[in-house]
Amino acid sequence: MTKIQDISGQRFGNLLCIHQTGKGKWGEILYLCQCACGQKCLAAKSDLTQGKKKSCGCGQGKKSHGLSRENGKQTLLHRVWMSMLHRCNNPKSQSYKYYGHKGISVCDEWDSYENFYKWAIQNGYRKGLTIERIDNDGDYCPENCKWIPQSEQARNSKGVRFLTYKGQTKTYGEWEKVYGINRRTLEDRIKRGWNIQAALLSRPDKGNRYYKRGKYYEEKTDS
Repeated sequence: MTKIQDISGQRFGNLLCIHQTGKGKWGEILYLCQCACGQKCLAAKSDLTQGKKKSCGCGQGKKSHGLSRENGKQTLLHRVWMSMLHRCNNPKSQSYKYYGHKGISVCDEWDSYENFYKWAIQNGYRKGLTIERIDNDGDYCPENCKWIPQSEQARNSKGVRFLTYKGQTKTYGEWEKVYGINRRTLEDRIKRGWNIQAALLSRPDKGNRYYKRGKYYEEKTDS
């Protein structure tokens, strides 16, 4: 028996296929789709793959009120919105296991890009910022979201490790910028039991002058 190809996660025109929902009246395979305008709709697989269905019927994005594109290109904010919907609604998304699979969803209000756009502008969105959930276990909604720099979001991500040295707490990546030590080298040294100062300051070409049997050496300035 020939296996039917699943088109979940694929885009056809302004429609992003979320998942298969069953079959229609005439036996056609149906998919739940997310349109670029924010609306969801059902579409037959054959209509999608043959180019007969490219939007929910909104006129290929007119319901986004001209907000989704700039100079003929998709705006960064619209990409943020589409990515948010993708990881919460599409099981084929690589990030779905961290969001939709865990029950994290996008509120009904933000199914409309116009509503999301208005909230974003009114709450300080500008290029270079990314959306952050205040409660990491909560949904994407106005009450639980804010705009922060990309670097800060990375710092807040689960699994990010910190080191404290001389009263300052930084991520491995931040210490890499301060002392020029490769973060992978730093992580490896810490795993092998090096003290923090030795791990941060020792250089292969100068020998491990800050490390000896785990002892702590005071930082020195080269003359």
